[in-house]
Amino acid sequence: MNIKEEIYNHEQEIISHLSKLISYPSIYQKDDTPFGIQNKKCLEEALKIADSYGLKTVNLDDYCGYVEIGEGSEIIGVLAHLDVVPAGNGWNTEPFQLTIKDNKMYGRGVSDDKGAVVAMLFVMNLLKKFQHKLNKRVRLILGCNEECGSHDIEYYIKKEGNISMGFTPDGSFPVIHGEKGRILLSFSTSNTKIIDMIGGQSDNAVPDYVKFKINNNSYQKKQLENDLKINNLHYKITQNSHNHVIEVYGKASHASTPEKGKNAISYAIMALYHAGYEDEFIKNYVKYIGTSFDGKNLNIKCSDEYGSLTCNQGMLKKENDKMIGTIDIRVPVTYPVEQILKQLQTLKIPNWTFQILDVSPSLFYPIDHPLVHSLQQAYIKVTGDENTLPITTGGGTYAKSIDHCVAFGCAFPDTFNHIHQANEVLLKEELWKQIEIYYIAICNLLKI
Repeated sequence: MNIKEEIYNHEQEIISHLSKLISYPSIYQKDDTPFGIQNKKCLEEALKIADSYGLKTVNLDDYCGYVEIGEGSEIIGVLAHLDVVPAGNGWNTEPFQLTIKDNKMYGRGVSDDKGAVVAMLFVMNLLKKFQHKLNKRVRLILGCNEECGSHDIEYYIKKEGNISMGFTPDGSFPVIHGEKGRILLSFSTSNTKIIDMIGGQSDNAVPDYVKFKINNNSYQKKQLENDLKINNLHYKITQNSHNHVIEVYGKASHASTPEKGKNAISYAIMALYHAGYEDEFIKNYVKYIGTSFDGKNLNIKCSDEYGSLTCNQGMLKKENDKMIGTIDIRVPVTYPVEQILKQLQTLKIPNWTFQILDVSPSLFYPIDHPLVHSLQQAYIKVTGDENTLPITTGGGTYAKSIDHCVAFGCAFPDTFNHIHQANEVLLKEELWKQIEIYYIAICNLLKI
């Protein structure tokens, strides 16, 4: 079988499937479905595509679904997700409409993770056509809640159990053998004079926008503007006889790589502080959080041979006279998450209340582990790249939620896909490579 020829013959079909999935704004929302009506519809569409290939499909009560071929007691699981983060600002195209320019495909979710879903659906079709006797079951698990807690996979395990081995195409090539631990922390305080404030759309993304309202004559307007200009931030100030409404625009990024973004909330608060705005919340924020992202101000700065702790202030809003926010902490892969939790328990900020919302331990496999090695060899066979070694990451994937799993693709080295940012992009040629790599990877895992 010639995989490239199969892709060429079905290119428009693959793109059409991706376009359909991108059209669903499958962002988490509260309604009478597990994760929102758009997630439900997107899952149904993905299963419909699988049905068109003649594959076995199962919908697990709209929490997730799966597509399966093969026989046997062992299950090779591939965990991909259909939910996405909010579009945010700054798009040059419609975020929920697949747009192709110069062989680049744009749309929210095109890289994270709907492109990989379509790639794997086509791989399953190829396996069905050309691998007639599979000694293991190959199961593509389609989740709807990866971006907001992975409760979909909790439900899957409750219904179906764990997998024997597998991967999630929701990271980077050649293979991710370690993922940082994560602590999601919330804080609240009533000790502020700010009239209103709202910023950020997701706790696992660097916020690209914040809006707040303060009294007139409570700060030095020129100094605030200078501070924002120095940091290359766009802003808008609207004023009336009683108050000023200030909007600040930053740059979004995934919370695991805060250095790639520009936190609109933190820079706006720092500008207020420098502009002489007298407020206890502002003073404490600058002292304990500020614009750094290494956790130093919270006394949790640490690192190991694979990387450093990162800290991202994701959302902030004034609600019922309280300022409420979230902090996303990523802990180095070999550093005990428990140690950071102990240090956070000693944290005392006057009039602030803290709550641990979620804790996820680190994930780590040695580079020579059979699972890691088999996947890396598939990458090498298609790309010829023997120099790029397996990596660790600050991002958390489904691999942490299920046994015997690592992240494998879909991002290629040196390609910037703008994941969790405006203008998310996927090169057509890289989608084709994904299909080749995942097909060979499954064949390798069938041999273990």
